[in-house]
Amino acid sequence: FESRQNGDFNRNTDDYTNFTGQNTQLWFIIDPSPYFSAKVTIQDARLWGGNQNPNAGGDIRYALSNNSGKEITPSSTTTPTVQRSSTDIREAYIMLKKSDILPINIQIGRQIFAYGDLKLLGPLNWLNNGFSFDGIRFMYDSKYFSSHVFGSTIAEQHDAPGGLLTTNSRRRGS
Repeated sequence: FESRQNGDFNRNTDDYTNFTGQNTQLWFIIDPSPYFSAKVTIQDARLWGGNQNPNAGGDIRYALSNNSGKEITPSSTTTPTVQRSSTDIREAYIMLKKSDILPINIQIGRQIFAYGDLKLLGPLNWLNNGFSFDGIRFMYDSKYFSSHVFGSTIAEQHDAPGGLLTTNSRRRGS
């Protein structure tokens, strides 16, 4: 449960709000061989008593990271807005495991990166929706040495929650 008052530090605006956030995840792991596995996590993030749509006075930080929802063009403007979907894929990746031929693990797809104390790069599970990244990760782990190299998209077609804004959008002309 969250209760907020005067979030913009302006006492002239009536911006008191309270709501309850809910996050539900269902995941599946397929591990058919010693050399291959896959994982899919379906996530549903909702607000009870609140709104995820910023155009209706809501807070986008509680919506999911992609615009998989329904695009709406209000009659008062030609600028479309997106009513974000509450259900999305949080993780969907395959892992090629270390073998005699492959000396490392390779993980490809939407995944959660969690390193160090999770301040710079982590899942942010304390958010209503959390973070995940579309990318690839190469992992070498031994008794004496561990090294991970990864790359991912850092901007999507649409803005992400938590204040992550993208300028790499065809819709924005860049």
